[in-house]
Amino acid sequence: MGPSIFEYSHRDPKPEDGLFLERLESFMNKCLADIKAFSERELRPFEETRRSVAEWHAKYLFQPLTPGDNASISLSSDRRQYVRSILMDTSRILENLAETSGVQSFFLAIDPQDNLDPGFLGGSLRGREFWRGLRGGGEPGARAFKQFCLKFEQVAEHPSALSDPYGSPQTPQPSTSVKQDARTIKSDLYDTVRTLLRSVSGIRTAEMKWTNPERLDLYGVRLVGWPPNIPSQNPSTLKVNQNKQLLDSFKSGATKFERLAITEQEPRSTSLPVENPSEDFSWAYDPDAVLPGTDNLPTHSTHPSTSTSHVTSGLSSLSRDSPSWPSHTQSREATPLELSNTLVLDPWNNFDPASLYESEPTLTPTPLEWYDEGLRYRKRPRNDSGDDVK
Repeated sequence: MGPSIFEYSHRDPKPEDGLFLERLESFMNKCLADIKAFSERELRPFEETRRSVAEWHAKYLFQPLTPGDNASISLSSDRRQYVRSILMDTSRILENLAETSGVQSFFLAIDPQDNLDPGFLGGSLRGREFWRGLRGGGEPGARAFKQFCLKFEQVAEHPSALSDPYGSPQTPQPSTSVKQDARTIKSDLYDTVRTLLRSVSGIRTAEMKWTNPERLDLYGVRLVGWPPNIPSQNPSTLKVNQNKQLLDSFKSGATKFERLAITEQEPRSTSLPVENPSEDFSWAYDPDAVLPGTDNLPTHSTHPSTSTSHVTSGLSSLSRDSPSWPSHTQSREATPLELSNTLVLDPWNNFDPASLYESEPTLTPTPLEWYDEGLRYRKRPRNDSGDDVK
Protein backbone atom coordinates (compact mmCIF):
# COMPACT_ATOMS: atom_id res chain seq x y z
CA MET A 1 0.00 0.00 0.00
CA GLY A 2 1.34 3.41 -1.03
CA PRO A 3 1.93 6.36 1.23
CA SER A 4 -1.13 8.06 2.64
CA ILE A 5 -2.16 11.58 1.83
CA PHE A 6 -0.22 14.26 3.67
CA GLU A 7 -2.32 16.60 5.78
CA TYR A 8 -0.90 19.83 7.09
CA SER A 9 -1.41 20.49 10.79
CA HIS A 10 -0.71 23.85 12.36
CA ARG A 11 1.96 24.05 15.00
CA ASP A 12 0.89 24.39 18.60
CA PRO A 13 0.01 28.01 19.29
CA LYS A 14 2.41 29.74 21.63
CA PRO A 15 1.28 32.35 24.15
CA GLU A 16 1.57 35.77 22.60
CA ASP A 17 3.39 38.65 24.32
CA GLY A 18 0.93 41.45 24.96
CA LEU A 19 3.55 44.18 24.97
CA PHE A 20 4.92 42.90 21.68
CA LEU A 21 1.51 43.00 20.04
CA GLU A 22 0.96 46.54 21.32
CA ARG A 23 4.28 47.74 19.93
CA LEU A 24 3.53 45.93 16.64
CA GLU A 25 0.17 47.66 16.31
CA SER A 26 1.79 51.08 16.89
CA PHE A 27 4.38 50.27 14.25
CA MET A 28 1.71 49.23 11.72
CA ASN A 29 -0.25 52.44 12.35
CA LYS A 30 2.92 54.41 11.57
CA CYS A 31 3.29 52.37 8.38
CA LEU A 32 -0.29 53.20 7.38
CA ALA A 33 0.45 56.90 7.88
CA ASP A 34 3.50 56.57 5.63
CA ILE A 35 1.38 54.77 2.99
CA LYS A 36 -1.20 57.57 3.11
CA ALA A 37 1.49 60.25 2.68
CA PHE A 38 2.95 58.28 -0.23
CA SER A 39 -0.43 58.01 -1.97
CA GLU A 40 -0.94 61.79 -1.63
CA ARG A 41 2.43 62.47 -3.24
CA GLU A 42 1.62 60.07 -6.07
CA LEU A 43 -1.89 61.50 -6.47
CA ARG A 44 -3.49 58.07 -6.08
CA PRO A 45 -6.33 56.86 -3.84
CA PHE A 46 -5.24 55.65 -0.44
CA GLU A 47 -7.16 52.35 -0.68
CA GLU A 48 -5.56 51.53 -4.02
CA THR A 49 -2.06 52.14 -2.63
CA ARG A 50 -2.83 50.18 0.54
CA ARG A 51 -4.04 47.17 -1.49
CA SER A 52 -0.92 47.25 -3.65
CA VAL A 53 1.29 47.22 -0.54
CA ALA A 54 -0.67 44.28 0.90
CA GLU A 55 -0.34 42.29 -2.35
CA TRP A 56 3.39 42.96 -2.44
CA HIS A 57 3.82 41.86 1.16
CA ALA A 58 1.64 38.75 0.63
CA LYS A 59 4.17 37.42 -1.85
CA TYR A 60 6.38 36.63 1.11
CA LEU A 61 3.79 34.20 2.42
CA PHE A 62 4.21 32.02 -0.68
CA GLN A 63 7.97 31.85 -0.49
CA PRO A 64 9.38 28.52 0.74
CA LEU A 65 10.35 28.23 4.36
CA THR A 66 13.81 26.96 3.38
CA PRO A 67 14.64 28.58 0.04
CA GLY A 68 17.41 26.86 -1.88
CA ASP A 69 19.30 27.27 -5.09
CA ASN A 70 17.22 27.29 -8.28
CA ALA A 71 19.45 24.64 -9.76
CA SER A 72 18.61 22.23 -6.97
CA ILE A 73 14.90 22.46 -7.76
CA SER A 74 15.44 20.30 -10.80
CA LEU A 75 16.32 17.39 -8.56
CA SER A 76 13.36 15.27 -7.51
CA SER A 77 13.99 15.50 -3.79
CA ASP A 78 14.60 19.23 -3.81
CA ARG A 79 11.60 19.81 -6.06
CA ARG A 80 9.31 17.82 -3.76
CA GLN A 81 10.57 19.76 -0.73
CA TYR A 82 10.13 23.08 -2.51
CA VAL A 83 6.53 22.31 -3.49
CA ARG A 84 5.72 21.00 -0.03
CA SER A 85 6.93 24.21 1.63
CA ILE A 86 4.66 26.34 -0.59
CA LEU A 87 1.65 24.12 0.15
CA MET A 88 2.29 24.33 3.88
CA ASP A 89 2.46 28.12 3.74
CA THR A 90 -0.79 28.20 1.75
CA SER A 91 -2.54 25.98 4.28
CA ARG A 92 -1.30 28.17 7.10
CA ILE A 93 -2.76 31.23 5.36
CA LEU A 94 -6.16 29.52 5.06
CA GLU A 95 -6.06 28.57 8.72
CA ASN A 96 -5.35 32.18 9.65
CA LEU A 97 -8.19 33.26 7.40
CA ALA A 98 -10.59 30.94 9.23
CA GLU A 99 -9.47 32.27 12.60
CA THR A 100 -9.78 35.93 11.65
CA SER A 101 -12.83 35.99 9.35
CA GLY A 102 -14.54 32.63 9.92
CA VAL A 103 -14.13 31.59 6.27
CA GLN A 104 -13.74 27.79 6.08
CA SER A 105 -11.83 26.18 3.22
CA PHE A 106 -9.79 23.21 2.10
CA PHE A 107 -7.67 22.37 -0.92
CA LEU A 108 -6.23 19.21 -2.43
CA ALA A 109 -2.94 19.24 -4.32
CA ILE A 110 -1.37 16.37 -6.26
CA ASP A 111 1.64 16.09 -8.55
CA PRO A 112 0.71 13.98 -11.61
CA GLN A 113 4.36 13.67 -12.63
CA ASP A 114 5.45 12.22 -9.29
CA ASN A 115 4.33 8.61 -8.90
CA LEU A 116 5.30 8.67 -5.21
CA ASP A 117 3.29 11.77 -4.38
CA PRO A 118 0.17 10.77 -2.37
CA GLY A 119 -1.28 14.28 -2.42
CA PHE A 120 -1.54 17.18 -0.02
CA LEU A 121 -4.64 18.21 1.94
CA GLY A 122 -4.64 21.68 3.45
CA GLY A 123 -7.00 24.39 4.59
CA SER A 124 -8.95 25.06 7.75
CA LEU A 125 -9.67 22.32 10.25
CA ARG A 126 -13.38 22.10 9.39
CA GLY A 127 -12.63 22.02 5.69
CA ARG A 128 -10.20 19.12 6.06
CA GLU A 129 -12.70 17.21 8.22
CA PHE A 130 -15.34 17.70 5.54
CA TRP A 131 -13.10 16.23 2.86
CA ARG A 132 -12.18 13.29 5.06
CA GLY A 133 -15.82 12.41 5.72
CA LEU A 134 -17.07 13.11 2.20
CA ARG A 135 -18.19 10.07 0.22
CA GLY A 136 -15.56 9.50 -2.41
CA GLY A 137 -13.19 11.89 -0.67
CA GLY A 138 -10.17 11.31 1.50
CA GLU A 139 -7.38 9.21 0.04
CA PRO A 140 -9.61 7.56 -2.64
CA GLY A 141 -10.60 11.02 -3.79
CA ALA A 142 -6.97 12.09 -4.02
CA ARG A 143 -6.13 9.05 -6.15
CA ALA A 144 -9.14 9.68 -8.41
CA PHE A 145 -8.08 13.31 -8.81
CA LYS A 146 -4.60 12.24 -9.80
CA GLN A 147 -5.94 9.79 -12.39
CA PHE A 148 -8.19 12.53 -13.73
CA CYS A 149 -5.23 14.85 -14.25
CA LEU A 150 -3.24 12.08 -15.94
CA LYS A 151 -6.13 11.54 -18.31
CA PHE A 152 -6.13 15.18 -19.35
CA GLU A 153 -2.40 15.11 -19.99
CA GLN A 154 -2.78 12.06 -22.23
CA VAL A 155 -5.55 13.75 -24.20
CA ALA A 156 -3.43 16.88 -24.59
CA GLU A 157 -0.50 14.87 -25.95
CA HIS A 158 -2.61 12.53 -28.14
CA PRO A 159 -5.99 14.15 -28.95
CA SER A 160 -7.13 11.24 -31.16
CA ALA A 161 -6.36 8.59 -28.59
CA LEU A 162 -9.27 9.23 -26.22
CA SER A 163 -12.43 11.29 -26.63
CA ASP A 164 -13.68 11.33 -23.05
CA PRO A 165 -11.38 12.98 -20.50
CA TYR A 166 -13.78 12.06 -17.69
CA GLY A 167 -13.42 8.34 -18.27
CA SER A 168 -11.02 6.13 -16.41
CA PRO A 169 -7.45 6.58 -17.68
CA GLN A 170 -5.57 3.90 -19.51
CA THR A 171 -2.52 2.58 -17.71
CA PRO A 172 0.52 1.14 -19.45
CA GLN A 173 0.29 -2.18 -17.59
CA PRO A 174 -0.92 -4.88 -20.03
CA SER A 175 -2.56 -6.87 -17.23
CA THR A 176 -5.16 -4.17 -16.63
CA SER A 177 -5.62 -2.95 -20.22
CA VAL A 178 -8.67 -5.17 -20.85
CA LYS A 179 -10.37 -3.98 -17.66
CA GLN A 180 -9.65 -0.36 -18.51
CA ASP A 181 -11.03 -0.81 -22.04
CA ALA A 182 -14.28 -2.31 -20.71
CA ARG A 183 -14.69 0.52 -18.23
CA THR A 184 -14.03 3.12 -20.92
CA ILE A 185 -16.58 1.57 -23.30
CA LYS A 186 -19.23 1.42 -20.60
CA SER A 187 -18.62 5.01 -19.53
CA ASP A 188 -18.69 6.19 -23.15
CA LEU A 189 -21.96 4.30 -23.71
CA TYR A 190 -23.59 5.94 -20.69
CA ASP A 191 -22.54 9.43 -21.81
CA THR A 192 -23.52 8.90 -25.46
CA VAL A 193 -27.00 7.59 -24.67
CA ARG A 194 -27.64 10.26 -22.04
CA THR A 195 -26.56 13.04 -24.41
CA LEU A 196 -28.74 11.76 -27.27
CA LEU A 197 -31.78 11.31 -25.02
CA ARG A 198 -31.56 14.80 -23.54
CA SER A 199 -30.95 16.34 -26.96
CA VAL A 200 -34.01 14.72 -28.55
CA SER A 201 -36.38 15.10 -25.59
CA GLY A 202 -35.26 18.60 -24.63
CA ILE A 203 -35.29 17.61 -20.93
CA ARG A 204 -32.00 18.25 -19.17
CA THR A 205 -32.69 15.71 -16.41
CA ALA A 206 -33.81 12.84 -18.65
CA GLU A 207 -32.26 9.45 -17.86
CA MET A 208 -32.23 6.28 -19.94
CA LYS A 209 -34.62 3.50 -18.91
CA TRP A 210 -32.33 0.55 -19.62
CA THR A 211 -34.56 -2.22 -18.27
CA ASN A 212 -37.87 -0.67 -19.37
CA PRO A 213 -37.48 1.42 -22.54
CA GLU A 214 -41.28 1.72 -22.87
CA ARG A 215 -41.23 4.25 -20.03
CA LEU A 216 -39.34 6.70 -22.24
CA ASP A 217 -42.73 8.04 -23.31
CA LEU A 218 -42.58 10.07 -20.09
CA TYR A 219 -40.04 12.23 -21.92
CA GLY A 220 -42.05 12.25 -25.16
CA VAL A 221 -39.63 9.99 -27.04
CA ARG A 222 -39.28 6.35 -27.99
CA LEU A 223 -36.32 4.07 -28.65
CA VAL A 224 -36.01 2.48 -32.09
CA GLY A 225 -33.41 0.17 -33.59
CA TRP A 226 -32.37 -1.67 -30.42
CA PRO A 227 -30.29 -4.73 -31.45
CA PRO A 228 -32.48 -7.84 -31.07
CA ASN A 229 -29.63 -9.99 -29.80
CA ILE A 230 -28.97 -7.71 -26.79
CA PRO A 231 -31.35 -7.82 -23.80
CA SER A 232 -32.77 -4.65 -22.29
CA GLN A 233 -30.43 -4.49 -19.34
CA ASN A 234 -28.10 -2.04 -17.69
CA PRO A 235 -24.65 -1.84 -19.34
CA SER A 236 -23.10 -2.85 -16.02
CA THR A 237 -24.64 -6.32 -16.44
CA LEU A 238 -23.90 -6.67 -20.17
CA LYS A 239 -20.75 -8.10 -21.70
CA VAL A 240 -18.01 -5.98 -23.18
CA ASN A 241 -18.81 -6.95 -26.77
CA GLN A 242 -22.49 -6.16 -26.20
CA ASN A 243 -21.67 -2.71 -24.84
CA LYS A 244 -19.34 -2.16 -27.78
CA GLN A 245 -22.12 -3.15 -30.21
CA LEU A 246 -24.58 -0.82 -28.51
CA LEU A 247 -22.10 2.05 -28.56
CA ASP A 248 -21.43 1.59 -32.29
CA SER A 249 -25.16 1.32 -32.98
CA PHE A 250 -25.94 4.60 -31.20
CA LYS A 251 -23.04 6.44 -32.83
CA SER A 252 -23.97 5.22 -36.32
CA GLY A 253 -27.63 6.14 -35.89
CA ALA A 254 -29.00 2.61 -36.23
CA THR A 255 -30.30 2.89 -32.67
CA LYS A 256 -31.77 6.28 -31.90
CA PHE A 257 -34.48 8.19 -30.08
CA GLU A 258 -37.51 9.60 -31.87
CA ARG A 259 -40.01 12.12 -30.62
CA LEU A 260 -43.55 10.85 -30.23
CA ALA A 261 -46.12 12.44 -32.54
CA ILE A 262 -48.82 14.48 -30.81
CA THR A 263 -52.00 12.41 -30.71
CA GLU A 264 -54.74 14.16 -32.62
CA GLN A 265 -57.82 14.68 -30.60
CA GLU A 266 -61.16 13.52 -32.00
CA PRO A 267 -63.07 16.43 -33.60
CA ARG A 268 -65.92 17.58 -31.52
CA SER A 269 -69.37 17.71 -33.12
CA THR A 270 -70.55 21.27 -33.70
CA SER A 271 -74.05 20.36 -34.87
CA LEU A 272 -76.97 20.97 -32.60
CA PRO A 273 -78.43 17.94 -30.87
CA VAL A 274 -81.37 16.42 -32.71
CA GLU A 275 -84.52 16.39 -30.71
CA ASN A 276 -85.97 13.04 -30.00
CA PRO A 277 -89.21 12.76 -31.97
CA SER A 278 -90.53 10.34 -29.43
CA GLU A 279 -90.67 12.99 -26.73
CA ASP A 280 -94.27 13.46 -25.62
CA PHE A 281 -95.58 16.91 -24.68
CA SER A 282 -99.19 15.84 -24.43
CA TRP A 283 -99.11 16.66 -20.75
CA ALA A 284 -99.07 20.38 -21.68
CA TYR A 285 -102.25 20.14 -23.77
CA ASP A 286 -105.72 19.99 -22.21
CA PRO A 287 -108.37 19.15 -24.84
CA ASP A 288 -111.18 20.28 -22.53
CA ALA A 289 -109.80 23.80 -22.04
CA VAL A 290 -111.87 26.35 -24.05
CA LEU A 291 -112.29 30.07 -23.94
CA PRO A 292 -115.08 31.67 -21.91
CA GLY A 293 -118.36 31.89 -23.78
CA THR A 294 -117.65 28.80 -25.95
CA ASP A 295 -118.70 26.06 -23.59
CA ASN A 296 -121.11 24.62 -26.18
CA LEU A 297 -118.51 24.45 -28.96
CA PRO A 298 -117.43 21.01 -30.20
CA THR A 299 -114.00 19.61 -29.48
CA HIS A 300 -111.26 21.51 -31.32
CA SER A 301 -109.31 19.60 -33.97
CA THR A 302 -105.62 20.01 -34.50
CA HIS A 303 -106.08 20.68 -38.23
CA PRO A 304 -106.66 24.37 -39.05
CA SER A 305 -109.37 23.81 -41.69
CA THR A 306 -111.45 21.52 -39.51
CA SER A 307 -111.04 23.92 -36.60
CA THR A 308 -112.63 26.72 -38.62
CA SER A 309 -115.54 24.57 -39.79
CA HIS A 310 -116.24 23.36 -36.29
CA VAL A 311 -116.27 26.88 -34.93
CA THR A 312 -118.56 28.09 -37.73
CA SER A 313 -121.00 25.25 -37.22
CA GLY A 314 -120.88 25.82 -33.50
CA LEU A 315 -121.75 29.48 -33.90
CA SER A 316 -124.68 28.67 -36.18
CA SER A 317 -126.04 26.15 -33.71
CA LEU A 318 -126.20 28.66 -30.89
CA SER A 319 -129.68 29.82 -29.94
CA ARG A 320 -130.55 33.43 -30.60
CA ASP A 321 -132.09 33.55 -27.15
CA SER A 322 -128.80 32.56 -25.56
CA PRO A 323 -127.42 35.32 -23.33
CA SER A 324 -123.94 34.80 -24.78
CA TRP A 325 -125.10 35.79 -28.27
CA PRO A 326 -124.89 39.59 -28.73
CA SER A 327 -128.04 41.31 -30.00
CA HIS A 328 -126.22 43.43 -32.57
CA THR A 329 -124.96 40.38 -34.55
CA GLN A 330 -128.33 38.60 -34.98
CA SER A 331 -128.89 39.94 -38.52
CA ARG A 332 -125.47 38.96 -40.00
CA GLU A 333 -122.85 36.25 -40.12
CA ALA A 334 -119.87 36.06 -37.81
CA THR A 335 -116.94 38.27 -38.83
CA PRO A 336 -113.39 36.90 -39.17
CA LEU A 337 -112.46 38.84 -36.06
CA GLU A 338 -115.16 37.11 -34.08
CA LEU A 339 -114.04 33.79 -35.45
CA SER A 340 -110.47 34.50 -34.33
CA ASN A 341 -111.67 35.54 -30.86
CA THR A 342 -113.72 32.41 -30.39
CA LEU A 343 -111.15 30.05 -31.90
CA VAL A 344 -109.50 27.75 -29.40
CA LEU A 345 -105.72 28.26 -29.35
CA ASP A 346 -103.73 25.45 -30.89
CA PRO A 347 -100.78 24.45 -28.62
CA TRP A 348 -98.99 22.90 -31.63
CA ASN A 349 -98.87 26.29 -33.41
CA ASN A 350 -100.49 24.86 -36.56
CA PHE A 351 -103.01 27.65 -36.95
CA ASP A 352 -103.18 29.19 -40.45
CA PRO A 353 -104.77 32.67 -40.45
CA ALA A 354 -105.65 32.34 -44.16
CA SER A 355 -108.37 29.84 -43.30
CA LEU A 356 -110.36 32.58 -41.59
CA TYR A 357 -110.96 34.28 -44.92
CA GLU A 358 -112.33 31.25 -46.76
CA SER A 359 -115.88 32.59 -46.28
CA GLU A 360 -114.90 36.17 -47.18
CA PRO A 361 -116.74 36.22 -50.59
CA THR A 362 -120.04 35.52 -48.78
CA LEU A 363 -119.75 38.69 -46.72
CA THR A 364 -122.34 41.34 -47.53
CA PRO A 365 -121.13 44.80 -48.58
CA THR A 366 -123.14 46.37 -45.83
CA PRO A 367 -121.10 48.53 -43.46
CA LEU A 368 -119.68 46.78 -40.46
CA GLU A 369 -120.86 48.05 -37.15
CA TRP A 370 -118.17 48.22 -34.45
CA TYR A 371 -119.49 48.70 -30.97
CA ASP A 372 -116.27 47.93 -29.16
CA GLU A 373 -114.03 50.99 -28.81
CA GLY A 374 -110.99 48.75 -28.45
CA LEU A 375 -111.63 47.20 -31.90
CA ARG A 376 -112.11 50.48 -33.80
CA TYR A 377 -108.52 50.67 -34.94
CA ARG A 378 -108.16 47.07 -36.10
CA LYS A 379 -107.61 46.37 -39.80
CA ARG A 380 -110.82 45.86 -41.73
CA PRO A 381 -111.29 42.95 -44.19
CA ARG A 382 -110.48 43.54 -47.85
CA ASN A 383 -112.47 42.49 -50.95
CA ASP A 384 -111.12 40.83 -54.10
CA SER A 385 -109.82 44.10 -55.55
CA GLY A 386 -107.74 44.85 -52.47
CA ASP A 387 -109.84 47.79 -51.23
CA ASP A 388 -111.11 48.04 -47.72
CA VAL A 389 -114.74 47.04 -47.25
CA LYS A 390 -116.69 50.09 -46.17
